[in-house]
Amino acid sequence: MDSIDRKTLDFYDEAKVITVAPQGKSLTDGEFALDWCANNKVAEVTLFGGIDTAFATDHLMGNIFMMFAFKDKFTSIKMRDYCQEIIPLENESCSGEGKPGDMLSVIPLSDEIVYKASGLKYDPGGKTFSFGQTEPLRNELANTTFKVNIKGRAVVVRHF
Repeated sequence: MDSIDRKTLDFYDEAKVITVAPQGKSLTDGEFALDWCANNKVAEVTLFGGIDTAFATDHLMGNIFMMFAFKDKFTSIKMRDYCQEIIPLENESCSGEGKPGDMLSVIPLSDEIVYKASGLKYDPGGKTFSFGQTEPLRNELANTTFKVNIKGRAVVVRHF
């Protein structure tokens, strides 16, 4: 809980919000949680615990695609752990802050994406990338702020 901001932590501590998923549910815990958030008009969602790099690649990929399935229900959705953040983008932009040298990767998930950015060491300059192309991986922040704009569908992975 050390990465949650104080305002959010205080809100849930005071609200005493606890929801228990029913036994034998047909949804995963992540889907149950996102359904609950959508039904309760939560605007911004950050998923913690969805990145299991030890052994559960299927879990990670499922959670990434699940974020796309729920994107239209929230103003913002992303997944985070202690050293990385995963942001699903579809014909939109994201921006953030970090340290110069932090890595940022874009993974195309459409047949093609058009990738523009500012604040990065290597400027993609509106270049088109194809599904499976690895050139947009492992860019670096050149400044303390960045902005990424994607036409198409892609995942942005920021390492900090």
